[in-house]
Amino acid sequence: MPRERWRLIIERIPEPGPVQMARDEAHARLASASPPTLRLYRWSEPTVSIGRFQQWRIVASAPEFSGFPLVRRPSGGRALVHGEDLSFAVTVPRSHSLAGLSVAESCRVLAAGLVRGLRALRLDVEAVRRPERARSHSLSCREAFSPYEISCNSEKVVGSAQWRPEAGFLQHGSVFPSVVAGGWEGVARVIVSGLEEEMGIGFETGEATEDEAVLAERLASEKYGAGGWNEER
Repeated sequence: MPRERWRLIIERIPEPGPVQMARDEAHARLASASPPTLRLYRWSEPTVSIGRFQQWRIVASAPEFSGFPLVRRPSGGRALVHGEDLSFAVTVPRSHSLAGLSVAESCRVLAAGLVRGLRALRLDVEAVRRPERARSHSLSCREAFSPYEISCNSEKVVGSAQWRPEAGFLQHGSVFPSVVAGGWEGVARVIVSGLEEEMGIGFETGEATEDEAVLAERLASEKYGAGGWNEER
């Protein structure tokens, strides 16, 4: 039986937070016109991404996040400092079987592929199925587990969040620096192979379409690079 073909986009040049969040949103909004996609990318400077529903001023004034540029994600979750991590984004149309699953079940499917890949690096990782309730006062993604986020020796090493606009499905996340320290290229390779093996799919290297690139450029300047969206809460 032929494998489902997915597009693989590996961004070789790190970009600022507004550009990366704009690309994630553009790919999700135009997902019905593109194949299922995995995008792997890095950040050009240390940047805090904050969850869709977090309070901008509270995060910006927290000592662990102050002094960094902030950008609001299209998805929920808690604040995270990027810069030495490897980020990923999975986008599929809302008609895709992955988007037909519950949030928890779709997270489980993707986490299984990530776990399989990272174990190839001889890391003792596991997906945390039923996390303990997070400390209510914590602003940080590192301090809270959502279902099927990934730990290594009880320490969170992969965080992710999901967003489902009308036309698409986005799950994006971060492989933390403790995992990426040996080189992001090797981590990228095992993520790709792990998802292929676990989900029975095949990746073909590609790039953004013209429509995705145009929409991303507009979102980067008008939304993610502007105060209205970022500071609205």
